[in-house]
Amino acid sequence: MSVIRALQGADLPAVANMFQRVLLKERTEAPASLVEYMKRFYLDAPGCGDDLRSLVHVNNAGRVSGFVGGHVLPMT
Repeated sequence: MSVIRALQGADLPAVANMFQRVLLKERTEAPASLVEYMKRFYLDAPGCGDDLRSLVHVNNAGRVSGFVGGHVLPMT
């Protein structure tokens, strides 16, 4: 059964590869620098917590097949 759940660190290589393939139209594996950037941006940034998480869709085969990224910005 497919599920939608909170993004985890182990999902980041698949998310980065999806970004590379879909948005950048690149067929190569995402570089480690992109995976690290996504970790800092979606998991380690101030304001990232259990109340607002980025989400992944995991298909029946157990692979990440969708991603919705959320990022908190301070209001001024």
